[in-house]
Amino acid sequence: MGNMRKWIAAIAISMFALVGSIGSADAITIDLIQNGGFEESGGSLAQWNTYGDVSLVTESGGNHLARLGGGVNTGNSMMSQGFNIQSWTSMDQTLSFSYGFTFMDVPTTWSSIDIFATRISEDNGTYVETPLLLASYDSSVGVSLTGYYNALLSPQLDPGYYYLKFKLNEASGANTDSFVDLDNVSLTVTSTSVPEPNILLLLGSALVGVAALGRGLRNKGK
Repeated sequence: MGNMRKWIAAIAISMFALVGSIGSADAITIDLIQNGGFEESGGSLAQWNTYGDVSLVTESGGNHLARLGGGVNTGNSMMSQGFNIQSWTSMDQTLSFSYGFTFMDVPTTWSSIDIFATRISEDNGTYVETPLLLASYDSSVGVSLTGYYNALLSPQLDPGYYYLKFKLNEASGANTDSFVDLDNVSLTVTSTSVPEPNILLLLGSALVGVAALGRGLRNKGK
């Protein structure tokens, strides 16, 4: 009888340890942006909202880019995508993307400057971040600039629905063929995995069964 009780106790301890290991969440990284490489369906702007002069560009090697501007269009060109910050995600929110600016005009006045900006807004359109990346013609750089943006959002976003927005404003009176190429757009969050309710239910039922078995053995031994 003593060995049986030890055996039941060992089972119970093991099951409690298993429950604890399931409940202790494993950190996982989730990308909230869909089709950030513009390769969906063989190359497309699917999942993105576009306005103005936005197009898909195919490079010589077959890679696809999203391009804002490049045509005869004075005004705003924008592409955006909505995403949801869940309450169970942590505060490790990172935005990254590859970019290439080509400003075709040398501005003579402030009103003739073409400007590219990356912003995040709430669902109602209110901006919640200062421009994450802001670029315009810079005589020290020239008309072209390429790079890779990768940074934690600051401040971090509270749970809710937001939009990531890329916007090119081609000023009136300037040459209107400036453009910005984008690729590898990603907005990742670190989240914690939550155990499946069915798994917890099964484990709980098993623990009840072990307890009932122990009571039955005690009663039988009386």
